[in-house]
Amino acid sequence: PGDWDEAGINSGRTACVPRWLRGAQIALRERGRLPWADHFEHALALAEEGFVIDATLWGWVFEYRLKLGRFPEGQATWYPDGHLLNPGDVLRQPALARSIRQIQADPSLEWFYRGDFAERYVACVTADGGRLTLEDMEAGLEAGFAGQTPSVGRYREYDIHSPDAFIVALALAAVEAGDLRGYGPAAENPETLYLEMRLIEEIWHE
Repeated sequence: PGDWDEAGINSGRTACVPRWLRGAQIALRERGRLPWADHFEHALALAEEGFVIDATLWGWVFEYRLKLGRFPEGQATWYPDGHLLNPGDVLRQPALARSIRQIQADPSLEWFYRGDFAERYVACVTADGGRLTLEDMEAGLEAGFAGQTPSVGRYREYDIHSPDAFIVALALAAVEAGDLRGYGPAAENPETLYLEMRLIEEIWHE
Protein backbone atom coordinates (compact mmCIF):
# COMPACT_ATOMS: atom_id res chain seq x y z
CA PRO A 1 0.00 0.00 0.00
CA GLY A 2 1.05 3.58 -0.62
CA ASP A 3 1.14 4.50 3.06
CA TRP A 4 3.76 1.89 3.92
CA ASP A 5 6.46 3.10 6.30
CA GLU A 6 9.48 1.66 8.13
CA ALA A 7 7.51 1.28 11.37
CA GLY A 8 5.24 -1.18 9.63
CA ILE A 9 8.03 -3.71 9.18
CA ASN A 10 7.91 -4.68 12.85
CA SER A 11 4.13 -4.74 13.09
CA GLY A 12 1.21 -6.90 12.06
CA ARG A 13 1.33 -5.16 8.68
CA THR A 14 3.86 -7.74 7.46
CA ALA A 15 1.75 -10.75 8.46
CA CYS A 16 0.21 -12.62 5.55
CA VAL A 17 -1.97 -15.66 4.98
CA PRO A 18 0.12 -18.78 5.83
CA ARG A 19 -0.57 -20.60 2.57
CA TRP A 20 2.36 -22.99 2.92
CA LEU A 21 0.15 -25.52 4.70
CA ARG A 22 -2.40 -25.55 1.90
CA GLY A 23 0.48 -25.75 -0.56
CA ALA A 24 1.90 -28.77 1.24
CA GLN A 25 -1.51 -30.41 1.16
CA ILE A 26 -1.81 -29.93 -2.61
CA ALA A 27 1.75 -31.15 -3.24
CA LEU A 28 1.33 -34.25 -1.10
CA ARG A 29 -2.03 -35.04 -2.65
CA GLU A 30 -0.48 -34.97 -6.12
CA ARG A 31 2.99 -36.41 -5.44
CA GLY A 32 3.10 -37.75 -1.89
CA ARG A 33 3.36 -41.40 -0.93
CA LEU A 34 2.96 -41.34 2.87
CA PRO A 35 -0.21 -40.64 4.84
CA TRP A 36 -0.75 -36.96 5.67
CA ALA A 37 0.02 -37.27 9.39
CA ASP A 38 3.31 -39.12 8.84
CA HIS A 39 4.92 -36.10 7.19
CA PHE A 40 4.82 -34.15 10.44
CA GLU A 41 6.24 -36.76 12.84
CA HIS A 42 9.80 -35.42 12.87
CA ALA A 43 8.61 -31.83 13.37
CA LEU A 44 6.37 -32.99 16.20
CA ALA A 45 9.23 -34.80 17.94
CA LEU A 46 11.48 -31.73 17.71
CA ALA A 47 8.74 -29.49 19.07
CA GLU A 48 7.79 -31.79 21.95
CA GLU A 49 11.13 -33.26 22.96
CA GLY A 50 13.19 -30.26 21.93
CA PHE A 51 16.67 -29.99 20.48
CA VAL A 52 19.95 -28.40 21.53
CA ILE A 53 20.56 -24.86 20.30
CA ASP A 54 23.87 -24.63 18.44
CA ALA A 55 25.98 -21.54 17.87
CA THR A 56 24.51 -20.82 14.44
CA LEU A 57 20.90 -20.83 15.62
CA TRP A 58 21.81 -18.82 18.69
CA GLY A 59 23.38 -16.15 16.47
CA TRP A 60 20.07 -15.68 14.68
CA VAL A 61 18.16 -15.75 17.95
CA PHE A 62 20.39 -13.11 19.50
CA GLU A 63 19.99 -10.84 16.48
CA TYR A 64 16.20 -10.97 16.80
CA ARG A 65 16.08 -11.18 20.60
CA LEU A 66 14.01 -8.00 21.03
CA LYS A 67 11.40 -9.09 18.50
CA LEU A 68 11.20 -12.56 20.03
CA GLY A 69 10.41 -11.05 23.43
CA ARG A 70 7.71 -8.60 22.28
CA PHE A 71 4.82 -10.91 23.09
CA PRO A 72 4.07 -13.39 25.91
CA GLU A 73 4.18 -16.34 23.50
CA GLY A 74 7.69 -15.46 22.36
CA GLN A 75 8.82 -14.90 25.92
CA ALA A 76 7.52 -18.32 26.96
CA THR A 77 9.48 -19.99 24.15
CA TRP A 78 12.75 -18.05 24.08
CA TYR A 79 12.90 -16.63 27.64
CA PRO A 80 11.46 -19.54 29.66
CA ASP A 81 13.19 -18.52 32.91
CA GLY A 82 13.32 -14.81 32.17
CA HIS A 83 16.63 -15.07 30.30
CA LEU A 84 17.33 -15.70 26.63
CA LEU A 85 18.19 -19.31 25.82
CA ASN A 86 21.91 -19.92 25.22
CA PRO A 87 23.93 -22.36 23.08
CA GLY A 88 23.63 -25.79 24.66
CA ASP A 89 20.13 -25.15 26.03
CA VAL A 90 17.23 -27.27 24.81
CA LEU A 91 14.52 -25.49 22.85
CA ARG A 92 11.04 -26.96 23.40
CA GLN A 93 7.90 -25.62 21.72
CA PRO A 94 4.77 -27.16 23.29
CA ALA A 95 2.39 -24.67 21.63
CA LEU A 96 3.81 -25.58 18.21
CA ALA A 97 3.47 -29.26 19.08
CA ARG A 98 -0.24 -28.78 19.81
CA SER A 99 -0.72 -27.09 16.44
CA ILE A 100 1.12 -29.90 14.65
CA ARG A 101 -1.07 -32.50 16.32
CA GLN A 102 -4.17 -30.63 15.16
CA ILE A 103 -2.75 -30.45 11.63
CA GLN A 104 -2.22 -34.21 11.70
CA ALA A 105 -5.68 -34.92 13.07
CA ASP A 106 -7.69 -32.72 10.68
CA PRO A 107 -6.27 -32.62 7.13
CA SER A 108 -9.32 -30.70 5.88
CA LEU A 109 -7.61 -27.56 7.29
CA GLU A 110 -11.03 -25.96 7.78
CA TRP A 111 -10.08 -25.07 11.36
CA PHE A 112 -6.86 -23.45 10.12
CA TYR A 113 -8.30 -21.23 7.38
CA ARG A 114 -11.92 -20.79 8.48
CA GLY A 115 -12.20 -21.86 12.11
CA ASP A 116 -10.74 -21.14 15.52
CA PHE A 117 -7.12 -20.79 14.43
CA ALA A 118 -8.03 -18.35 11.66
CA GLU A 119 -10.01 -16.19 14.07
CA ARG A 120 -7.20 -16.07 16.64
CA TYR A 121 -4.57 -15.42 13.97
CA VAL A 122 -6.49 -12.51 12.45
CA ALA A 123 -7.19 -11.07 15.91
CA CYS A 124 -3.48 -11.08 16.78
CA VAL A 125 -2.49 -9.54 13.45
CA THR A 126 -5.07 -6.75 13.55
CA ALA A 127 -4.30 -5.97 17.19
CA ASP A 128 -0.74 -5.21 16.08
CA GLY A 129 -1.75 -2.96 13.20
CA GLY A 130 -2.27 -5.53 10.46
CA ARG A 131 -5.06 -5.52 7.90
CA LEU A 132 -5.59 -9.24 7.45
CA THR A 133 -9.21 -10.40 7.43
CA LEU A 134 -11.02 -13.70 7.83
CA GLU A 135 -11.95 -13.41 4.15
CA ASP A 136 -8.23 -13.31 3.31
CA MET A 137 -7.65 -16.47 5.34
CA GLU A 138 -10.53 -18.30 3.67
CA ALA A 139 -9.25 -17.27 0.23
CA GLY A 140 -5.94 -18.93 1.13
CA LEU A 141 -7.75 -22.25 1.38
CA GLU A 142 -9.74 -21.86 -1.80
CA ALA A 143 -7.11 -20.40 -4.12
CA GLY A 144 -4.41 -23.04 -3.94
CA PHE A 145 -1.66 -22.12 -6.43
CA ALA A 146 -3.95 -20.68 -9.08
CA GLY A 147 -2.32 -17.96 -11.12
CA GLN A 148 1.13 -18.33 -9.59
CA THR A 149 4.22 -18.74 -11.72
CA PRO A 150 6.74 -21.07 -10.07
CA SER A 151 10.36 -20.03 -9.75
CA VAL A 152 12.86 -22.61 -10.96
CA GLY A 153 16.54 -22.80 -10.13
CA ARG A 154 19.15 -25.35 -11.15
CA TYR A 155 21.70 -27.16 -8.99
CA ARG A 156 23.69 -29.96 -10.59
CA GLU A 157 21.09 -32.15 -12.32
CA TYR A 158 18.22 -30.98 -10.10
CA ASP A 159 15.51 -28.40 -10.74
CA ILE A 160 14.56 -26.35 -7.68
CA HIS A 161 10.95 -25.17 -7.50
CA SER A 162 10.65 -22.45 -4.89
CA PRO A 163 9.78 -18.75 -4.57
CA ASP A 164 13.48 -18.27 -3.76
CA ALA A 165 14.82 -20.87 -6.19
CA PHE A 166 17.70 -18.71 -7.41
CA ILE A 167 18.90 -18.00 -3.88
CA VAL A 168 18.63 -21.67 -2.90
CA ALA A 169 20.62 -22.78 -5.96
CA LEU A 170 23.26 -20.11 -5.35
CA ALA A 171 23.58 -21.10 -1.69
CA LEU A 172 24.05 -24.79 -2.52
CA ALA A 173 26.68 -23.99 -5.15
CA ALA A 174 28.55 -21.65 -2.76
CA VAL A 175 28.58 -24.20 0.05
CA GLU A 176 29.95 -26.85 -2.30
CA ALA A 177 32.55 -24.55 -3.85
CA GLY A 178 33.81 -23.52 -0.42
CA ASP A 179 33.96 -27.11 0.86
CA LEU A 180 32.06 -26.00 3.96
CA ARG A 181 31.40 -29.56 5.05
CA GLY A 182 35.12 -30.13 5.49
CA TYR A 183 35.32 -27.51 8.23
CA GLY A 184 33.02 -29.38 10.61
CA PRO A 185 29.94 -28.20 12.55
CA ALA A 186 29.65 -24.50 13.36
CA ALA A 187 29.16 -25.36 17.03
CA GLU A 188 32.67 -26.84 17.08
CA ASN A 189 34.59 -24.65 14.66
CA PRO A 190 34.29 -20.83 14.69
CA GLU A 191 35.66 -20.74 11.14
CA THR A 192 32.59 -22.66 9.95
CA LEU A 193 30.28 -20.19 11.66
CA TYR A 194 32.14 -17.26 10.12
CA LEU A 195 31.98 -18.78 6.63
CA GLU A 196 28.26 -19.52 6.99
CA MET A 197 27.58 -15.92 7.91
CA ARG A 198 29.69 -14.63 5.02
CA LEU A 199 27.93 -16.93 2.58
CA ILE A 200 24.54 -15.65 3.68
CA GLU A 201 25.67 -12.03 3.37
CA GLU A 202 27.17 -12.53 -0.09
CA ILE A 203 24.21 -14.48 -1.43
CA TRP A 204 21.67 -11.91 -0.27
CA HIS A 205 23.85 -9.17 -1.71
CA GLU A 206 23.89 -10.89 -5.09
